[in-house]
Amino acid sequence: EKLPGHTFARWAFYAPNVVSAPVIGLVWVWMLDTQYGIINQYFGQSIPWLTNPSWSIYGVSLASIWWDLGLAFILFLAGLQEVDPVLLEAAKVDGAKRFQSLRFVVVPLLRRSFVLILTLQCISTFRIFSQVKVMTNGGPAGSSSSVVEYIYDYGIAKFELGYAATLSLLLFILIVAINLILRKIFPDDDK
Repeated sequence: EKLPGHTFARWAFYAPNVVSAPVIGLVWVWMLDTQYGIINQYFGQSIPWLTNPSWSIYGVSLASIWWDLGLAFILFLAGLQEVDPVLLEAAKVDGAKRFQSLRFVVVPLLRRSFVLILTLQCISTFRIFSQVKVMTNGGPAGSSSSVVEYIYDYGIAKFELGYAATLSLLLFILIVAINLILRKIFPDDDK
């Protein structure tokens, strides 16, 4: 439905995805600062989001989810626009309530969008690098380190290119395997 402000809402949800990951990392470092961060100020807490090994993964995850969420919203919106209004009208004529129409008509038609978003988010999770490097540099005590950062450290910092290339190939195989598993779990019915 085209509610008032729908264009602004689309822009607002997708805007973080346009900004580069290092900039997002810097903004969130400021927002999650233990003493002066607006998140802690808002909640009246002093949570060490990026300096405590128990909390650092949550701080990086919060920034990464906020950064990636816009793409998922846009893909769901595209999927919703593909839902034929005739199907919703037919469900309404058959006596389906709004929730039943959502559950039995809309959600099954969004299955392809769900699979695409799940696949893209799995890939995004494995390839996270910039946010971690900017926000915590893998610390404290390696608690927020990522696979790509580990590959980077061996390939660039330690100059062990063979080992880094092998790790990269294993990461590629893992991502392909996860993608194949997702396609097996959620087969494409349009064949």
